[in-house]
Amino acid sequence: MFNLLAALLSVLSTLALSPACSPGRAATASPWSVRVKTSGGFTGRGVGKVLIVSTGRVRYERPETPDRRSRGCEGRLTEEELRRLNKLIGESNPGGWEVSGPNAAAADAISYELELKAGGRTHQITWYDNTRAGLPEDLLRLHEEVSRVMTEQARKCAA
Repeated sequence: MFNLLAALLSVLSTLALSPACSPGRAATASPWSVRVKTSGGFTGRGVGKVLIVSTGRVRYERPETPDRRSRGCEGRLTEEELRRLNKLIGESNPGGWEVSGPNAAAADAISYELELKAGGRTHQITWYDNTRAGLPEDLLRLHEEVSRVMTEQARKCAA
């Protein structure tokens, strides 16, 4: 009986101290990644590319020029950024992602290609800055956070 009680207490203390149960640490049910690639705009190069993965790794690449290939740089999400992205991805409904209304680029519009891999599935959607108003709310919120991370990573890479 004593051995059974000791084993139970050992398992419970291990679970209580695991990283998924630690305060401030985001727990994810499954790994995910989100990638945004841009093109177009006045220069035709977009505003860059970003890949963010559920481990907190971020890879940013500046827009390429015809004479220079972009060198990417890597960074890490803060705990708060990771928490927000976990929440937004968990609340998203990528199966219902469609742009309402026409999805055609205006002159000098920037094209956005977002790819979300989560739950063993891959979801892709393309839109333009002039058709952004037709995005579903969950996608819009996710894109705003990814864009914020991308801008911050671009700033760090330039330093």
